[in-house]
Amino acid sequence: RSKPRLSGIYVIMLTGREGGLAEGLDIGADAYVRKPYDIEELTAFVRKGLRQSRERTVPAMDPGTGLFNETFFMESLLVGELARAVRYEVNFSIIRLRLDLHVNGGDPDEDLLRAVARLLAFRESDRAAYLGGYDFVVMLPYTPPSHAVGVAERLCRKIRETSFPGFANLTASFGIASFDSAESLLLQLAEDALNQAQIQGGGVQGQQLGRKDLPP
Repeated sequence: RSKPRLSGIYVIMLTGREGGLAEGLDIGADAYVRKPYDIEELTAFVRKGLRQSRERTVPAMDPGTGLFNETFFMESLLVGELARAVRYEVNFSIIRLRLDLHVNGGDPDEDLLRAVARLLAFRESDRAAYLGGYDFVVMLPYTPPSHAVGVAERLCRKIRETSFPGFANLTASFGIASFDSAESLLLQLAEDALNQAQIQGGGVQGQQLGRKDLPP
């Protein structure tokens, strides 16, 4: 599932094992069904998979960075991850990051974007997307906020320690948000944290929102 050409395949894991839910979701399964299974439930998952496969005809990749594009991330990856998190009551987090560059118009430097994109691959289960400008997002399945902070801090350190031709002492700001049942709210939390990080001079900021905090 970490390979872009396979990322759109809907995976149903059917097993007689006890446990294994977290492991199955972490390696990329869309649905986890235990034996003896209910045929109506399994059929519903198959229908959902076929429907999602038809919907995934939109180009998924950003050609400049090799990452997922914003549309595919928002309309497919994030929606699918939210559905799994709600159904199975598992954690996931997202990281929004922005390179700390003060530019006045003009197109972003493509070589720099590609170099940063190569740094975003930490785990096979993670999904990174390019959002335009110097903004990126990384989705971390089955990851609580405390672990997401560690991932963001490692990314922050890798960017700071990497030499980018033409961009001396490059840094980035990071915002983190953990799972909630509304994707728009989740992404906004991450962006708010990112903006707060930039106000404070860069680094990592995080927010967590639980079900009890949802608006009525």
